[in-house]
Amino acid sequence: MRTFRALGIVGAVGLLALALAPALATAQEAPAQPPTDTVTFTLREFSISPAQVVVGQGQPITVTVTNLGTTPHNLAVMTQDQALQQTLFDPVLQPGETRTTTLTLPNAGVWQLYSPLPGDTEQGMTGEIWVLGRGAAS
Repeated sequence: MRTFRALGIVGAVGLLALALAPALATAQEAPAQPPTDTVTFTLREFSISPAQVVVGQGQPITVTVTNLGTTPHNLAVMTQDQALQQTLFDPVLQPGETRTTTLTLPNAGVWQLYSPLPGDTEQGMTGEIWVLGRGAAS
C-alpha cells in the first residue's frame, strides 16, 4: 500500500512539474547586458553569433549581418507566439556578403532569431533578441 501511495505522490509531482514548465520557461530573467542600438551578426553553418542580444522596445536598431558560411543564409525575427515575424533581407545573403538594415521591434519580450532557409533552424541556426520594455531600456 505504501508503494502505491509513494508512486502516486511521485506521479503527482511529475504532473505538476510538466504543468509548470511553460510558466517557468517564460519567467526567465533578461541578460545583464544593457540594451544596444547597434548589432552585428555573423552567420555560419549552422550558427548565429552572437546568439543573444538585448535591445529596447520600439527603438530603431542598426543590424549588420555577414554571411561567413559557404551557403546562402538569411536572418529573421519572430515573437514567441509567432504573431509577428520579419525576414531581414530579400534576396538572401550569399557567402561572404554583408548587409545592413534598420529593425524596430514593437513588442517587449523574447523574440526568436533564426535563419528562415530550409534546414538552417533545425540544425541550430537560432538565437534570441531580448526586447526590454520602454521603462526598462536605459
